[in-house]
Amino acid sequence: MRALVEISLSSKDTMLIAVFGALSAFPLLLTNAFNLVALTNIPGTNGIYVQFITALILWVGIGVIGKFGSAMAISVVSSIVAVIILGGPGLVKPLLIPFNILTGFIIDIILLRSKSGVLNRLIAGFFGILRGLHVVVVQTFFGIPIAVGLPVVAVVCISGAIGANVGIQVLERLYSSGMSDLGGGHDMEFNVMLEKATSFHGHTCVGLVLGTRIAMAGLRKLGIKDPFKTRKLIVYVEIDRCLADAIQATTGCTIGKRTMKYMDYGKFAATFVDTLRNRAVRLSVKEKARKLAMKYGEEHGLIERGKKVSRKQEMKIMAEAYSKIRDVNLLDIRDVSVGISKWDLPGLPERKVMCAMCGERIFDGREKIKDGRILCRPCAEGAYYRILGETQQE
Repeated sequence: MRALVEISLSSKDTMLIAVFGALSAFPLLLTNAFNLVALTNIPGTNGIYVQFITALILWVGIGVIGKFGSAMAISVVSSIVAVIILGGPGLVKPLLIPFNILTGFIIDIILLRSKSGVLNRLIAGFFGILRGLHVVVVQTFFGIPIAVGLPVVAVVCISGAIGANVGIQVLERLYSSGMSDLGGGHDMEFNVMLEKATSFHGHTCVGLVLGTRIAMAGLRKLGIKDPFKTRKLIVYVEIDRCLADAIQATTGCTIGKRTMKYMDYGKFAATFVDTLRNRAVRLSVKEKARKLAMKYGEEHGLIERGKKVSRKQEMKIMAEAYSKIRDVNLLDIRDVSVGISKWDLPGLPERKVMCAMCGERIFDGREKIKDGRILCRPCAEGAYYRILGETQQE
């Protein structure tokens, strides 16, 4: 629950909130100035228009800022702008504020916690209906009979739900196309994933940030929304450092489940394989990433231009920069082909044999045939360990 109540916004975030808040107030003001229902004679047209544009602005705005509380803050600014400029009954205008704050909070919760597209749409429809309910207050103020006003309220609420759903679907398309890092990649989903990786690994570091970014980009490239609900994902990691822990924590792939493979290449890279659709993508960190990180540090006042920094300070700058640099600048992403042997797939062992020399059981086709005998690899090729106090006899 800690992440649900922490709101930490920088001066840059505040400026962006002001911009997006003013933008999200624009549909309300325009609709008030030009009554679209009257112009088109189509009931609820203004509800669709307002909810679609407002939802889209809010979703994109919070994607840019990437911190919990952003949607609520944008909604507050939007309400204040609308209340100041919008004409109409004085008692009705302030009611925009609680409605907008509530819907902004709902958006925050959606982007922070929800992984289900269906749930997103249900909640989006719910807040669209809430936004439409302010019509009840307006009608009550003007003394419109319930029998007359109820059909209008119903149409506006339904159209609000439709508009909100259209807005969220547009944003989901932006996310799936890799534009979720409109603000540099530091969005809510990244924060949640990095927190999960940190909890697993024990601390936050450069490798953990890179591993989290690689995992998110790889999953997005393959179109996998929830890796914890599929066993069709296999990940090859190419280094036994922090990156591997980040990928394990954020994808659920492990060596024990045979969904993570370790390739001792010593590279900050990983390959994600969708065995169901026979697709694979390899992601590696670009060589220019470090220079971009230092440039980021200079532009944001973390270091003085041209001044040498300590190793500790450099790592801190890189960790922050790598969380914000866009995928296209940070990662080299390539479609690849991976041939996976049946011996390497998840599931029960396909084969079990005994080593003729040491008598230990060998699983999954890892045996060697030497002089007509079945041997384990240590007995056939030499082991990484040496048994103390014994002489191994053939």
